[in-house]
Amino acid sequence: NMVRRRAFNLPLTTPDASVDLSGLSQAEFDAAVISERDHELCFEFDRWFDLIRKRMLDEVAGQYLPNVSESDYLYPIPAYDAKTLGSQNPGYTTE
Repeated sequence: NMVRRRAFNLPLTTPDASVDLSGLSQAEFDAAVISERDHELCFEFDRWFDLIRKRMLDEVAGQYLPNVSESDYLYPIPAYDAKTLGSQNPGYTTE
């Protein structure tokens, strides 16, 4: 919150409900942070990984990617390592 207050040129140690991120649920806080990262890092191509990590791909990009499935959140284990382990990531499919 102090960083946000500094950005709005407000006193750092005085809470200000207009800019602070307090009193939010975990989901609301995650959405606020992801939204800020989208604005601040829009040309650094990190948004996709944020959406995958937080499993928000279907709710944010659902209109553009209507067939998102649970396996879209997983990366495959490389073939050599999967052969050594004897299995692929649980839930990962190539279809």
